[in-house]
Amino acid sequence: MKGEDSAVHSRGRRLARKNASCMQHGKLSLANYYFLPWQLQREWRLPSLLTFAMRHFRKFSRGALCALFLLATSLNALAQEENWQVSTPGEFHDGEAPIKPGSGWFALVPASGQWRLETSIVRAKRVVDEIAGDNSGIKITSSQPNTLVLLKFPGLKAGRVATPNMKFIDNPRLLELQNPAIEIEFAGEKHFVGIQKSGVYLKKGKQKQILHDAKEVKDPDFTASILWAGDVDGDGKLDFFFETTTLNSNSKCMYLSSVADTGTLVKQIGCQTSSGC
Repeated sequence: MKGEDSAVHSRGRRLARKNASCMQHGKLSLANYYFLPWQLQREWRLPSLLTFAMRHFRKFSRGALCALFLLATSLNALAQEENWQVSTPGEFHDGEAPIKPGSGWFALVPASGQWRLETSIVRAKRVVDEIAGDNSGIKITSSQPNTLVLLKFPGLKAGRVATPNMKFIDNPRLLELQNPAIEIEFAGEKHFVGIQKSGVYLKKGKQKQILHDAKEVKDPDFTASILWAGDVDGDGKLDFFFETTTLNSNSKCMYLSSVADTGTLVKQIGCQTSSGC
């Protein structure tokens, strides 16, 4: 137990330094959070803190919001195991990417005018986090060049991935309330992806599914984009890779059709959420 307590307090001191750096221009004190019983802190979850911050962001300074995001991601990292299914190459704060990615990853990559799933060696290493002022940052790299997203999910196979006749490289499709839904034809069926007051939706035939609810859409800083669409799981149906952003948060989420619940079109298998500060 002494070893565990020592590790916990070491992590706590690092989190405290991170919060102090982040809040140098803010007004929010996180001392009460740090000195809560650790078991209680572990019960906090990232979505609840992010939702709270987004709903009340006008009440906080930028530095305070930054501290909330760093606290949320740090506590979330402690609460979950390394069971990541979606990641992207890049540099992240602690808790925003897998530090022990392990094996079994596939990279979704463009190749000679098509898209492919290729096995990938994913590496993670600690790097300097300029906000935290320490080496708690995480850099994710893929052995496959030009990787759009890294996936680790049962049933995926290396090979060509069927896609609609759309260009996705450096060409995200932004969804906007004032614009009509984006039409995507695939395997002889038309899909419509749009945004309305009820949320971001996907529609095919008579089926319609809300992917992001109205609470997020009502945020004035909320944006949603289609980063990619195609049949990544090989079931002949369309899958999607979305990006959503708010004031200081970015989430990239993969939706697969092969695991969709009854009456739905797709199901989210995982997201990677990062904060901007």
